[in-house]
Amino acid sequence: MLAFYDEHGLDWQRAYQIVCLMVGSDPDQFKQVADWVQMPEDRQGTCQGDYSNASWSWDTVLKSHRRSDDQPKTKIDVVYGEGKGRLDMFARAFRSVGLIDVVADYNADNFVWRKPFTIEMQSCGQSEAHWDLQAHKLYICYELADEFLDLYQDVSAERMSPTRMAPNNMLARNIRQLRLQHGMSMEKLAAQTGLDRAWMGRMEAGRENATPSQLEKLARAFHMQSAELIALPRSVDMPVPAPGVRRLKRR
Repeated sequence: MLAFYDEHGLDWQRAYQIVCLMVGSDPDQFKQVADWVQMPEDRQGTCQGDYSNASWSWDTVLKSHRRSDDQPKTKIDVVYGEGKGRLDMFARAFRSVGLIDVVADYNADNFVWRKPFTIEMQSCGQSEAHWDLQAHKLYICYELADEFLDLYQDVSAERMSPTRMAPNNMLARNIRQLRLQHGMSMEKLAAQTGLDRAWMGRMEAGRENATPSQLEKLARAFHMQSAELIALPRSVDMPVPAPGVRRLKRR
């Protein structure tokens, strides 16, 4: 379920915006990433404007805070807290390489701060980083590193897998499984979405890429969001259909 009430934007929107900023910074280098997540060509074309605006805005905001050679450096303390359980390996590794020492030195060298503060790494019980106004500390959780390691290992395993699917094949698999799960024939799905039956057959065979408009129509038929159609798990973890939608019995 989407947390529309959350203080942050929706995850899918944030993920696509990150890809867009990457493309905007270097369209040639990151085009493959944009194509892999099926970002439309017309959206890719506007990403350079997004990146230019974001880059200019950050530079403008930071300009008055940049430290000149004759200005004193702000004292920034660093603390490596206890890494509990599995997180201990991250605590020892970061302490060994002086990770937040580098961050502190960079910020003290380049920016003028109102007063001294502390950057502290610790076990938080959840993956996050936050600013504590009362303690005047920036807390960075070891769980962030643990989460990133899991993500990196998952992506690496997927890249090494000989069965890794291209985006159009993933879409074909997901649509076929959802259609069967909802007890719908291909003809019925085509009629419900207003999409061509022949196109539907080619799409389920993995020979067609769907446009954003086509994705939206397909998603609406399954009471989902279009972005979810690309990233559904395997059939054993497929979501239950909405109430009132007939589901095929497993034999």
